Amino acid sequence: MVTADLFNHLPSAEDEKEMPNPLYRIGWRQRQRAPLPKICARARPDLVIHAGNHSASTQGTALTTAGLAIRHFSWRSEEQYLQKIRNGAIAYAATDLHESLGAHWRMFNGASDEAIREHFRRWFFSERPRDDDSLIFDPAPL
Repeated sequence: MVTADLFNHLPSAEDEKEMPNPLYRIGWRQRQRAPLPKICARARPDLVIHAGNHSASTQGTALTTAGLAIRHFSWRSEEQYLQKIRNGAIAYAATDLHESLGAHWRMFNGASDEAIREHFRRWFFSERPRDDDSLIFDPAPL
């Protein structure tokens, strides 16, 4: 298994609005990697990928090593975020999973569209990325 450091790219007021492809449009990312890595693993009958793809386990022996990096474009626009939150809430509501799983999806249950949009603008968008020391301009190499 190989862990992958996750680097979150954030949309900003400086993005080229005419570019629909977020890989070209969003150049700013968080300097620090996300606290939870992702995991890649070779498929095998006893492999279990855990919630969020942050870890995996097997019944047998497995070596885990670091080695990958992911440029994560999870938050591409306010509209995309709103739809993502709505879809995630519906998906978790349709399961019998424990309430602790998917908490960041469930927290918006019953929230207005404007409340979700405001959350996006506060946490996943930068109005002035050049003034934010937590961000670095690092476009994805294409």
